[in-house]
Amino acid sequence: MNKQEFHERLINAVECELSYVQQFEDNVEKGIAGIRSTDDDAAIQAHAKSIAYNKRMKVIHLERAAAMLEVVGCFVQDRDEPTPLTIRSRLKMFKAKAGLGDKQE
Repeated sequence: MNKQEFHERLINAVECELSYVQQFEDNVEKGIAGIRSTDDDAAIQAHAKSIAYNKRMKVIHLERAAAMLEVVGCFVQDRDEPTPLTIRSRLKMFKAKAGLGDKQE
């Protein structure tokens, strides 16, 4: 694998992680809407468990994306917060650094 292939695979992997993050964020919103729409205690507890699970999974995927970007020097664990906005910003920075900004956006 050459350098450009590595960069393209890394970009694709980070973008995939970000898509998972978005799915988990959507699931959290659905869970919150589910809680608001019911008075049933069992349903509320089920939605709360779902929200907690999806929040944990979101963090896992954000941390994976951050670790990938850290390997190429575009994320600093001690300085950067692994949020979707930060990851997208650092990914954009990496694309520019790798000369792949126009092709991937």
